[in-house]
Amino acid sequence: MADVKDVYVLLTANTDQFKAKMAEADAKASESAGILSGVGKAGLLLGTAVAAGAAVGAVASVDMAAKFQASMTLIHTQAGATGEDLHALGQQVMALATQTATGPDELAAGLYHLESAGYRGAAAIDALRAATELAKIGNANLEDTTQAVIGVLSAYPQYAGNASAAAATLNAIVGTGDMRMQGLAAAMSTGILPAAQNVKLSLTDVGAALATLTDNVTPPDEAATRLRMTFSLLEHQSSTAATALASIGIKSGQLGQDLVKPNGLLVAVQDLHDHLAKAFGAGAVDDLNHYVSIMNSQGVDAANKYAAASSGAARVVLEAFGVAAPRRPSRPCSASSTASRASTPPSRRGPTTSRPRGSRPRRTWPSSGSSCRLMPASLESTLATPSCPRPTPSWWPSIKRSSPPSRALATG
Repeated sequence: MADVKDVYVLLTANTDQFKAKMAEADAKASESAGILSGVGKAGLLLGTAVAAGAAVGAVASVDMAAKFQASMTLIHTQAGATGEDLHALGQQVMALATQTATGPDELAAGLYHLESAGYRGAAAIDALRAATELAKIGNANLEDTTQAVIGVLSAYPQYAGNASAAAATLNAIVGTGDMRMQGLAAAMSTGILPAAQNVKLSLTDVGAALATLTDNVTPPDEAATRLRMTFSLLEHQSSTAATALASIGIKSGQLGQDLVKPNGLLVAVQDLHDHLAKAFGAGAVDDLNHYVSIMNSQGVDAANKYAAASSGAARVVLEAFGVAAPRRPSRPCSASSTASRASTPPSRRGPTTSRPRGSRPRRTWPSSGSSCRLMPASLESTLATPSCPRPTPSWWPSIKRSSPPSRALATG
């Protein structure tokens, strides 16, 4: 079974913690806006001091200048910026480098992603400034934070034209959970934001959920991947999941309707939590916590066995949100390879001694009990080649390999 359910179990067992994270994320978003603007002012002072004291710009190094020029060229040739815009962008990047004490080559690399995503001119520079301040305060890679900001701007139209607010919210999420900015940037790269927007969840919903899971020692990128799958499971249930949820009084589509409400993820989690408590009493949370405890100490398979044998909340969660892990398809041909090889004439099998290391093994024909086919029937009949399954032809033992004719060397 896949471990999607353990995420939902954590959320279900920690609704009070989830509520607190929602409130904390909202409160810290406004604080972060002031912090980020302070980073820009500090960078401006530092950049001015460096320029005045050393009388050397950030691209004084030939190597840095070459990298900067290469990045700006990519912005023109691959990201779609026009030649007329390129000169103005270069000047703005140089000014931003002084204001934020950031290398122009790093800024140009971040600007490349913004231009590639369709942000032009002032909009691209504003987003780059916000991403740079975010990277500075979080000691993170600028390219990664730029892509995180792009993810927010693309998924949530309310942040369009306000990249600073998007960066402030991302910084608040970091402060709310047990993660670093680099980890949050990795979480944003999993596709969690489009998935959340698809079910009408806000960025605060996503941040509170990530904070809850990272506080429970789940890496940010792993938490984001699991949450993305959980959103889908909450929105649409299979017939088996719908039956399991109906057993505790949740109607088909009810959780999906919860998601579109304000603080939708919390509403859906609380709705499920309340129905589990009503169906199984105070023991519901204990059952779920024991399920998580087994998962942490013995692994997913052991936890799933416990849940399958349970008559309480763990069983409902397993049936509703457990997803069968994909199994490697069986290969019926290989199962009968031994018998097939035994029935093949020695002249066709080759020597019985072991082959040298690195040599390519011969393909063996499967027995008639196999259901696979190695080539289309039309091609098989054309080439007169045995198929899979293959009835052994009567002429098979009579085939003999003839040695190639000898050739006489021409004499001069």
